[in-house]
Amino acid sequence: MGPAQAPHTRQHLCQTTQGRLAAMGGSVGVDYGQLRLGGDELLVGEALQQRRIVEGDTGYGVVRVPASHRLLEPAAQVTLGVVEQCQLDGHDGRRLAWAGVCVTFHRMKAIVVDTETPERDLLWRDVADPVAGDGQVLVDIHASAVNRADLLQRGGHYPPPPGESDILGLEMAGVVAATGLGVSGWQVGDRVCALLGGGGYAEQVAVDARQLLPVPDGWSFERAAAVPEVFLTAWLNLFREAGLRASETVLIHAGASGVGTAAIQLAREAGCRVVVTAGTEAKRERCRQLGAAFACDYKDTDFAAEIRAYLNDDLAQHRGDGAAISPNADGGGVNVVLDVGGASHLARNLDVLAPQGRLVLLALLGGSGSGIDLGLVLRKRLHLIGSTLRSRPIPEKGDIIAGFRAQFWDALVAGRIEPVIDRVIPVQEAGAAHAVIAGNTTIGKVILAVRRT
Repeated sequence: MGPAQAPHTRQHLCQTTQGRLAAMGGSVGVDYGQLRLGGDELLVGEALQQRRIVEGDTGYGVVRVPASHRLLEPAAQVTLGVVEQCQLDGHDGRRLAWAGVCVTFHRMKAIVVDTETPERDLLWRDVADPVAGDGQVLVDIHASAVNRADLLQRGGHYPPPPGESDILGLEMAGVVAATGLGVSGWQVGDRVCALLGGGGYAEQVAVDARQLLPVPDGWSFERAAAVPEVFLTAWLNLFREAGLRASETVLIHAGASGVGTAAIQLAREAGCRVVVTAGTEAKRERCRQLGAAFACDYKDTDFAAEIRAYLNDDLAQHRGDGAAISPNADGGGVNVVLDVGGASHLARNLDVLAPQGRLVLLALLGGSGSGIDLGLVLRKRLHLIGSTLRSRPIPEKGDIIAGFRAQFWDALVAGRIEPVIDRVIPVQEAGAAHAVIAGNTTIGKVILAVRRT
């Protein structure tokens, strides 16, 4: 039932809705323009015109909205009120509807880690709705994505930063449902994707507006959800942390991973030579298709020796004399290493780096304890850099997003670089998605579909 047309008076609003509210166990306070439904109260004031309703907003006539409730759609103008039974996103709910104002009462669903079970099962359960605070937007999530950090958090080894949601999920794509005070440049209905500190495995998330990216025209939400975490991680560590420059050579470990497939494309687009490691020939071939000049195994061979041999051969061909070149002569070796292995790769990473090379450590999948030849570090004047993205302050994340957009957004929109997606799995089957990631068989991202569109 759509909103009826009537004079824009508080008294008329109350009189018209009184019968319907009473039928649902509610009441109307004519003197103050209050609508009460089952003990929950929304105060409607005349100054709501051209304002968006926000929980706790005391300056414009909306003062009390329980935290378990969600406010949707912009408040363009308060006119006549009607009440009707409705369903929203599969939830039974009650809806108070005015022209341009809808208030819905229900709790969202999200993936919850069951810490009481041995496997820490992932359950699709009701949780409290998020609320957009100052500088934040509320987004209806259509797709999220799985990252290895999610598996660590599920296991109790990687808690979210203070103030972030404890729901899993470091990225998402969806539609802006509401905006908080002080937000500019984004409005209800915008299709967005975002970098998150947590909260992606859910129907909604509140996120700082500085962490948003627009979804390019014609893109699906699943495709957009594969962008934020991996492309921003790759850009940050290649270009800001390591200072990668055109014509330099970069070694990217786990080249077929989400970050790896993004990093290959960014480095290629920037005019760099890319060498990678990957565990199967199918993964190595996909890396070559994305722009890697050389790909080798890291399980059964010495990747440092393989890469040195490739670089020697390549340098000899360019010189045209056929002579083998020492890996450290004339700057031989790679200039940058992007590593997730940690201890298992450390000695060989240092060996394959050229003088003044930069090693950026993103993860410790091969362990955290390792001896190091400090003499080699000194002789080659190497830089060792540890880097994480999730724990960085929001202003810094906003700056990273701005830097990525300035350098590579046109290439992304034009299709010269693109997210690589292995498969899409319903969010309700997040446990199965984690098992896929843990099996190390994927190429690119595993996406979680929250809403099918």
